[in-house]
Amino acid sequence: MNIGDLNRILEAHAMWLEHGSPEGKKANLFGADLRDAQLAGADLEGAHFQMACLRGANLRGADLGWAYLESADLRGADLRGANLFFACLEGAQLEGADFTGAKFADGWKIVRDDDGETMEEVEEVEEYDEPDEPDDSD
Repeated sequence: MNIGDLNRILEAHAMWLEHGSPEGKKANLFGADLRDAQLAGADLEGAHFQMACLRGANLRGADLGWAYLESADLRGADLRGANLFFACLEGAQLEGADFTGAKFADGWKIVRDDDGETMEEVEEVEEYDEPDEPDDSD
């Protein structure tokens, strides 16, 4: 996907989030190739990323609450400090993704084992705090 098309989709999504106006539209990036995309701090709440390639994408501090990431390729993605409250990650490829400081709800967390990263249900749910602004100094 070229940057112009992505920017148009993200602008329409922002309008949908903020105003619910007819000009706005929820982002549908089903199957999109967003490899190495720079989306740090983006408000992607409720966006559709099913089967999208987000390999190596910078999603640091992004709001992915309620986003649909089923079967998405997130290998090597930077999700540090991202909001993933109620995001659906079923079947997503998570190997090498950095979830340091990412926020989850609904009793889920990322665990690493010999086979890579997986989701695991936990007993306690962490309270949500707004993520800090992304630090681009890294």
